[in-house]
Amino acid sequence: MKSTRTLFIVLFVLIVAAIFIYLYQYNASKNRDIGTASLPTDILIVEPQKVVMKYRGLLGTWSGVWAEKNNDLALATTFVVKNVDSTGKAEVVYAWGNNEKLGITEGYLETEAQIKEKLIEVSLEDPHGLIFLIEEKGLRGFYDNSYLTVSALLLKENESE
Repeated sequence: MKSTRTLFIVLFVLIVAAIFIYLYQYNASKNRDIGTASLPTDILIVEPQKVVMKYRGLLGTWSGVWAEKNNDLALATTFVVKNVDSTGKAEVVYAWGNNEKLGITEGYLETEAQIKEKLIEVSLEDPHGLIFLIEEKGLRGFYDNSYLTVSALLLKENESE
């Protein structure tokens, strides 16, 4: 009788675990189909040796996903640091994907950014700001306006680009 009860408990725990794993994978896959943030084909990233040492690691392509706290409104994003001068002024490209819920159509903007310590402030046509915190694991982005607050972790793409 005791072994039957133990078997029942083990089966119950396994079934509940399987349900949680399925639901987690379902929710994760729901947010993966966000498309991409396409870049112009003529982007040139300056050779690292032409950039001050403290900024060299920022050169290149960074990609991630903007999302609200509940992850329902995901948006692919790509950020390219093409060049940085000795004052921290950077030439960048900011690209975003499609999001029907938000009425956002894929696009990109070639603009400037200012790097200050561990912060990158991107110049946008939008009066709100786009900032990235430089973290060990990547760039932590924040965008906030009157109707939407999102964040993203952008990871650096292949160094051989």
